[in-house]
Amino acid sequence: MSGKKVDPSQPSSKRKSTHYVPSNKPIAIPHAGDFRLMHLMPLITDLLSDADATTDQLLKPNCIKKPYLNVDTYLETHFRLLWADFIQPLRDTIGKFCKGNEQVPPDKPNQQIHFYRNVSFVENSFLSSCCVPDRPDSWRRYNVRFDSMPGFDWEKSKRLIHGTLICLWNARSRIIIVATVSNSDPEELEKGCLSISIHNSSQIADDFMSKSYTMLECEVFYEPYRVVMEAYQLLDEVSFPFKEHLLGWTKDPGVPAYLMNPSSPKKAARCDYQITKKDGTRVTIRNVLNIGTWPSPVDLGVNPIQRVALYAAMTRRLALIQGPPGTGKTFIGRKIIATLLDNKHMWHDDGNYVVDNARLVAKFEREKMHKFWERYGDVWRDKRCPIVVICLTNQALDQFLEGVLKSTKKLIRIGNQSQSPLLEGYKMSVLKETIEQDRKKYTDSAFLYHKYRMNGLKKCIQDTVDEIRSVAKKLSNSKKYDTGQQHNIALESLNLLKLHQLEQVYRGQIIEFNAIRTESEEALCRSVDVIGLTTTGAARRRELLTRLQPKIVLVEEAAQVLEPHIVASLTASCQHLIMIGDHLQLRPQCNVNKLANKFHMDVSLFERLVMNNVPSVMLAVQHRMRPEVARLIVPSVYKNLENHESVLQHPAVPSMTRSVFFLDHDHPEAREEGGSSYYNSHEAAMTLRLAHFLCEQGIQQEKITVLVTYAAQMRSLQAHRKEQYKLRSLDRIHITTVDNYQGEENDIIILSLVRNNTNKSVGFLRTPNRVCVALSRARHGLYIFGNIRLLAGSGSKLWLHVQKVMTQNGELSNELTLRCDRHSQQIVKVKQPENFPICGIVCKLKCGALLDCGHPCQLPCRNQCQHSVALCQYVEETLLPCGHSIKIPCTINNNNRLPNDEAAGMTSPECGADGCRSTAKVNLQVEVTKLLVKYSSDDSLLKAADSLLKGKSIEEQWKIYQRMYYLCLSATFKRDMETSYCYTTEDHKSGKVKLNKAWADDLKAGYKAVQDGSMEMQALAATRGRWSIQYLTDALFQWRRLDLLRQCLTMLSIDPQSSIGTGCRILLEEAKALLENEELGQGKWTVSQEDEAYALLKSVASTMRFDLTHPSSGILMGPLFIQPQLAANLDCIAALQNLSL
Repeated sequence: MSGKKVDPSQPSSKRKSTHYVPSNKPIAIPHAGDFRLMHLMPLITDLLSDADATTDQLLKPNCIKKPYLNVDTYLETHFRLLWADFIQPLRDTIGKFCKGNEQVPPDKPNQQIHFYRNVSFVENSFLSSCCVPDRPDSWRRYNVRFDSMPGFDWEKSKRLIHGTLICLWNARSRIIIVATVSNSDPEELEKGCLSISIHNSSQIADDFMSKSYTMLECEVFYEPYRVVMEAYQLLDEVSFPFKEHLLGWTKDPGVPAYLMNPSSPKKAARCDYQITKKDGTRVTIRNVLNIGTWPSPVDLGVNPIQRVALYAAMTRRLALIQGPPGTGKTFIGRKIIATLLDNKHMWHDDGNYVVDNARLVAKFEREKMHKFWERYGDVWRDKRCPIVVICLTNQALDQFLEGVLKSTKKLIRIGNQSQSPLLEGYKMSVLKETIEQDRKKYTDSAFLYHKYRMNGLKKCIQDTVDEIRSVAKKLSNSKKYDTGQQHNIALESLNLLKLHQLEQVYRGQIIEFNAIRTESEEALCRSVDVIGLTTTGAARRRELLTRLQPKIVLVEEAAQVLEPHIVASLTASCQHLIMIGDHLQLRPQCNVNKLANKFHMDVSLFERLVMNNVPSVMLAVQHRMRPEVARLIVPSVYKNLENHESVLQHPAVPSMTRSVFFLDHDHPEAREEGGSSYYNSHEAAMTLRLAHFLCEQGIQQEKITVLVTYAAQMRSLQAHRKEQYKLRSLDRIHITTVDNYQGEENDIIILSLVRNNTNKSVGFLRTPNRVCVALSRARHGLYIFGNIRLLAGSGSKLWLHVQKVMTQNGELSNELTLRCDRHSQQIVKVKQPENFPICGIVCKLKCGALLDCGHPCQLPCRNQCQHSVALCQYVEETLLPCGHSIKIPCTINNNNRLPNDEAAGMTSPECGADGCRSTAKVNLQVEVTKLLVKYSSDDSLLKAADSLLKGKSIEEQWKIYQRMYYLCLSATFKRDMETSYCYTTEDHKSGKVKLNKAWADDLKAGYKAVQDGSMEMQALAATRGRWSIQYLTDALFQWRRLDLLRQCLTMLSIDPQSSIGTGCRILLEEAKALLENEELGQGKWTVSQEDEAYALLKSVASTMRFDLTHPSSGILMGPLFIQPQLAANLDCIAALQNLSL
């Protein structure tokens, strides 16, 4: 046995030979007995079974239209459905791989199984961590190493998180080790380090630590299944909550027991009920069960149906509230919590005399806390119980609890996955640290007593761990003698016996420690009004909830939660269950489609109760969607959904002819390589171009969401965005799947339906629940890309309704029409991505809006016209003090002309009429200063302007002012258009790039206007020419085509030696940025390419009189997209310095 690594933690009686994968012998279907005795950690036989879990004879469908026979039948039905939904994907992925002789494929984001190579155990890593595990069956912890994955973002990934089931597979010896991730640190994962807990170590060989493995991870997350199935094994006839309702024996929702049967004489006299009105005053309801005694909807700040829902939630033991899209499910949920807190005296026990007495004593015993807890700790019994709020996801829980904070600050958010800054101080882990750090302030906290007990036990556990290590080391050393040496067998047996005894002690200490930890958390939770958990967290903390004995549980988005997850969250003490959801939107997700289709596993508890006519209330007024959006789901999905008057005030989407539009096309879909998901390249391109166009119209990126129906399309869009929008990123536009967006909303929704084929297959787009969610997320505008004939022909009544409604209202076509909001005759038709207008400019006319002076704005029309600060170019005659008239621009005449005796500005030339030497004083310098301050705070720019204006005539000052104005205006436009798209076509495979000639011609015209000095064309050049060349050169540098840079200069007829060589300046800045910025250059340029680029830099630098070796060159030539304001200032200074009048 020399050289072998041994797991010394296993007694010799438990050590077995290597578990080999059986090759010929069939594997029987396991678990034919009592479901309460089934193992929750899958055995190797479970993984390698050829049986289909959905064909198990013991598997029964969810009873959705008839009652269950008894509690055990109900529990076993749902337990086995959960087991099948969990184990079948493991058999399809890990099991099939291990049974075959397949090579480990490269890891891809779309596959259901992930591989980690060259996994090895770290020597002497057994029990290396001092932390105490959550469960006694996972205390054997090992550290392993695997090949690191450079560039992979472990912070954002959900892979290898705590509780994930993994398998270690050795192909040569065909060993399978089943384990779970016990400690997952992103920094350690980046290094390829992981801590795991082995669960089948008794089935593997002694030398398993000496071998190398491939680690396999299935996307099915084990922990939620484990905690729910474990809870079901513990439930019985006595502890089963809401038995009559859940088994379908009654339809009567009942009344909460705390309303009918007060738990103490003290509360019997306080049978009134209080509710807070909209104005903040409270009103007493003498008979809460009589809705006629409740305040009016106006007084409550709700609509009539929301008042009914609030009444039902307060008075029904089992309350069901259905909330269609935009009807305020979260709002009414928070209102319910606030009302319950107003009446805390009716359900929140006040503690007892011992608690109050202990608090008093604590104040006088601060210096003797240990003795105090030893004396009073065991009699500390706090009976208060908080409201429990349960949500499916962490994001939904955060959003709900943020609203609850307005009603109470006594709140605990259980779980560490919160992303809300507002809830940071309310997380249980943070509260624990706060109490420990400030013991004097919290001396009356029962939590400290249990913490004191935990600290003492933790020292005992550490002593036990140290002793286990010592004995294990002796045992390991006894195995390292040469084969010719006789070692002491008796000593080894003695050490093994002692090690086994220590293991039992250690397991007992873990159980005791976790029990005390639960008691400490219980004490902390009893001090607050509300605790919030996810469904998985509630099942995992079932022991804590059982000890708390909460009377009230509220479940949000209940129709999207699997029934066992809700039931596992309830305890026998629950007197009041409130479920809010909408069964006509997304159903719960199953891993195995057959379990949903044949066994009704995807029917939630909420939907099952509604289907069986348990009374419910439906919110019927939506506050989200414009009527054009809402009519897509009314009455096809919701027959009686009304629009609130506020949605009629939602603004129209700028430059769009319709607020809702379906762009019909027949571009085919494609299937993702190595996966089962679909994508559509044409829709990806159109979707991003439309999103970009809307940004050009002034819509903030955060106000736009791109929804897709397939994960492959989401990955395609993200890759396309990253590749095509490198410098002007669209990263702030949210791209996600429909399934991940229920409960969310945004101003603009762009929906990519993906499916487009000749097989008439639309997949789950036939599912009305999913389509309903997709069509109901938009507030102001909804734009859909798909094949309406394919969808309507699939047999879906909902898509037939959508086709009919959109056709009748002119919202369905194979062309998308864009229109100028100011000049309705100016339109652009879009069929392909390249049809979208350059820089988002739909209109070719002048703005025409009336300025304050009464003259029309002469700037080119665009959605974000700057005419509010524009200079009127209309020239009019004005009377000088001498009595003669001269022609002065409108802006100067109305705003800047001052009387002789009050003027402090520059003096104009003499009048000259008939020898008149009269002058007019004009304070134009003040106006220039105002202009520059508005766009910049750079002192050098102000000084440059000041020096140039001194001694100039009115006409000269006016020209300077105009040019500076347009430069500032173009800089503002550039900042607005940071996300502009480069209009070139490319072929990555051939490396060819083709310039868009029509676009280049447009640029030439713009630059010619500037060179000709046409003031009328200045703004057009600024908005369409100057920045467009920057977009083009961005792309050319990205594609390493320096030759095309010169071609671009030639096509635009820009003279490199001219002072107006703006294009050269941009080339200079972009080239320098590319060479210096690793993020852009990626260090992939060859030496010759770098030399060529530097030569180009020198050429342009000499034109613009910049010295590349000068220390200030890095500032002077900073990239525009990093320092847009500085770049704008430099442009103004350069123009002023080179201005020839």
